[in-house]
Amino acid sequence: MAAAPVSLSGRFKGSFAYFTIKDRLPQILTRVIDTLHRHKNEFFEKHGEKGVEAEKRAISFLSKLRNELQTDKPMIPLNDELPDTPIWNQYLEYQRNVSNGNGQPSWFQSPWLYVECYMYRRIHEALIHNPPIDDFDPFMEAKIQSFFEAQQAIIAVCTYLQELLKNIEDLNENQLKEEFFKLLQVSLWGNSIRTLKAEIQFCLTIRLSKCTPSGGSQMQSRREMCLHAAAGGACMWQLLPPPTTPAAESEVLQSHRVGIPAK
Repeated sequence: MAAAPVSLSGRFKGSFAYFTIKDRLPQILTRVIDTLHRHKNEFFEKHGEKGVEAEKRAISFLSKLRNELQTDKPMIPLNDELPDTPIWNQYLEYQRNVSNGNGQPSWFQSPWLYVECYMYRRIHEALIHNPPIDDFDPFMEAKIQSFFEAQQAIIAVCTYLQELLKNIEDLNENQLKEEFFKLLQVSLWGNSIRTLKAEIQFCLTIRLSKCTPSGGSQMQSRREMCLHAAAGGACMWQLLPPPTTPAAESEVLQSHRVGIPAK
């Protein structure tokens, strides 16, 4: 049996993981810090000086975290009392064991998936350690804004799914599988909102650079659909299997049009 491939990480310069850890994650931490600072008056109104002091401590924690990330410091165990803390620390120990003496797990050397999830857990830790603002959600504003920006895309997906369910009993196994993978791809990119706009454009560039002219007008229309989605800041990137006929191409574009003006 072939060995599992090496996990994608920030040590591969020029990779999507490197771009994410080097640029996007520090930007996310900076936005969280800015959000806490902007709510300083709100913390004071609700909690008095205790709220302001908690805000300062949380910002100090997050600033230190950002420095650890940017300088590729070793990952450290979590230090709070939440139920999942032992699991996170056990996994950190596992990463230390699989390194085979090649150094401590660190931000650019450890698997990208682990690193990014770990960062969000450390953000949560920063707030947990600082009551009375420990229930503050620094991403709430972005969530609300993204939801309203995504309404057109949400309606498009729901409308498509509603029509699909009306005829689902008439689909054979292969058709069901095709629809499943189609919706799975929508789900994969459905959270690509605002903070991931650059990544969407990056991925589109990579994917579209692999397109060949043999697709003719069909490939061009699909390229335009993707570029419109990226340029307009749409919240999802829908990847569909290549249609077999021009009629199918037209049907796909009409069914999955997200914020693209009709010609």
